[in-house]
Amino acid sequence: MRVAHTLQDQDKNYTAALVLLLRLRQVCDHPELANKDIVKELSSKDTLQAVPDDANELVHEFENLAIKDKPRDNSPGYSTSTKINEVLRILSKEPQRKTIVFSQFTSMLDMIEPVFKAKKIVFTRYDGSMTTTKREKSLDRLRDDPECTVLLCSLKCGALGLNLTCASQVVLVDPWWNPMVSEQAIDRVHRLGQTRDVDVYELVMAASVEERIMALQERKRSLAKAIVEKNGSSGLETMNNALSKEELFKLFRRSI
Repeated sequence: MRVAHTLQDQDKNYTAALVLLLRLRQVCDHPELANKDIVKELSSKDTLQAVPDDANELVHEFENLAIKDKPRDNSPGYSTSTKINEVLRILSKEPQRKTIVFSQFTSMLDMIEPVFKAKKIVFTRYDGSMTTTKREKSLDRLRDDPECTVLLCSLKCGALGLNLTCASQVVLVDPWWNPMVSEQAIDRVHRLGQTRDVDVYELVMAASVEERIMALQERKRSLAKAIVEKNGSSGLETMNNALSKEELFKLFRRSI
């Protein structure tokens, strides 16, 4: 009985840490993304179900929990944030340059949309909630419409199989602990057939959990490099890119 209680407590601690990590990451993007009652969320039966071994799967589950309601609007008809302002600053340097704006959170893309509309920035969108037909139309618009200069893209959707060489600028709104996912997203633009220089911006909030995620990302990148040097690219198949429990709890320690 005591062992069972101990395991249950460990699962609750692990679950709580994942939810807190999710909220810390969201608040770096926009304060309103963390406006749900986290105490209720942590005590709900759905949240405290059996914890899968792979933390990535659980994070995905919590991202679905994330924000069901549309974010609140402020008086100008939208709500901005430091990161959204930085995206605007980047786009303002070359307004006609085609740009892909990636975020892990579709709720963050929801926050960006009304700001772009207010600023008269013509954009289209690509995420997993859209049908295949709508996604294809979105890509066609980015390629063929000279007025459409920005694609708001879910990181997970944009990391696989797309050809986005019509763009020459990438903005990663939030860092992911697996560097391979971010690099695959960048490769959608910087790939065979690209004839222009590609600029990449990765937005990281200073003195936040995002700096720790970047440090974890760099360690994983160094490990991948060492594996390739020793075993060739085939050795990467044996590398575990999941977020382990040890890595998760390390993100909350004073030093990493």
